[in-house]
Amino acid sequence: GTAAGEFYAPHGMAFDSHGNLYVVDAYNHRIQKFAVGQ
Repeated sequence: GTAAGEFYAPHGMAFDSHGNLYVVDAYNHRIQKFAVGQ
């Protein structure tokens, strides 16, 4: 999908030092951030 929280070909993910999650959404050409407690 293209809405916030949806993915079209998720490709990778990482956490920062605060515990936030970042997901690469390859076909939507974006990185989505999911904050702690979200």
